[in-house]
Amino acid sequence: MTAYAHHVRPVALRERPHMGRRFTHLSADVDILFRDGRIAALGHSLPRGEGTRILDCSSGYVLPGLIDCHVHLTSGGEAGDLTRRDPIATRAFEAANNASRTLMAGFTTVRDLGAPEQLNIHLARAIQAGTVSGPTILAAGLGVTMTGGHGHGFIAREADGPDEVRKAVREQLRAGAGAIKLFASGGVLTPGVDPRSPSFTEGELRAGVEEGHKAFRAGVKLAMGTDRGTPLNRPGENAQEIARMVRAGLSPAAAILAATAWAADLLRVDAGRLVEGLHGDAVVFASDPLMDISGSPGLTRSPP
Repeated sequence: MTAYAHHVRPVALRERPHMGRRFTHLSADVDILFRDGRIAALGHSLPRGEGTRILDCSSGYVLPGLIDCHVHLTSGGEAGDLTRRDPIATRAFEAANNASRTLMAGFTTVRDLGAPEQLNIHLARAIQAGTVSGPTILAAGLGVTMTGGHGHGFIAREADGPDEVRKAVREQLRAGAGAIKLFASGGVLTPGVDPRSPSFTEGELRAGVEEGHKAFRAGVKLAMGTDRGTPLNRPGENAQEIARMVRAGLSPAAAILAATAWAADLLRVDAGRLVEGLHGDAVVFASDPLMDISGSPGLTRSPP
């Protein structure tokens, strides 16, 4: 199926070198052609094939679909949601609802970094199959923590020693994980755990990283991750972090990049930019986001 957004005014987040810096710009009156879930073309007065669906976004501003690099979709963000022991079927229904709310808030890609019984992996598959509505999910399955460490008993699997950490990582990869979460320190939601205390030795962390085929890399780019699902951090409210980054001193353009192109770079996904060939995810802001970042976007996502 082909979707066609006619005469839109996108904020084209295409990074261009300029005096050693990167920047974004507005492109006015641009048409975007979506086909088979991808961006097929951008330009003026693009040809429309028979059966093309036209979406008039001329009154808004189009951005790439937003990306949240840290969520927990099995939690609704109320106190105790992450740690409570409800039946897995109940958690699955709630997770599907949270995923839908996240998508309708303009977030088309998320990384879920821990869910009971690897529910995030199953949810990702259900969304991909079209069974339920939600964003593309890079799911970590269960996180990996030391015995008694942060997340144990609800979103993490305990492991001690390099060999056991390797085994735990292999279990998540075998289940279909698209990311690996190592709880390197304590956290505030696990009783009796000091958030300032390290959980793993260097050898244990090295084993987990090597098994997950990842590498540490330093850089100056920021990627947005809300930890949505923690107390008072509710589904559908992810974009509040973009506004908070601006209030903390980032430019609106940099905050948008942290939730689009730079987040896509971190996750190594074909999204986050309005570029031919990438995933056809886009959101529509009612007002210019470079002037008013607080506006909640409506969602325009190309059909699968």
